[in-house]
Amino acid sequence: MKTPKIPKTVQAWLDSNKSIIDSYHTEDDGYGEDHQGDFSIWCYLKKGYINTLKQTHIIHAATAKQFLEEAKYIKKVGHERSD
Repeated sequence: MKTPKIPKTVQAWLDSNKSIIDSYHTEDDGYGEDHQGDFSIWCYLKKGYINTLKQTHIIHAATAKQFLEEAKYIKKVGHERSD
């Protein structure tokens, strides 16, 4: 089984956001069958960051468009001190 390449637009986003990314990969997992593609893109965020759209530490998308849309919802999270 061939591993699909990361779309160029997504790779550009990944390259410019290395400080918040733990790891990423593509997977031929059938996810795309219901979501407009043959594979999916997985991006795991570093501790302290969250995808607020899905309330998780990952982006899991079947298309570059979907990935980049979800990337807009990444926020830094943390515990605020109360003195």
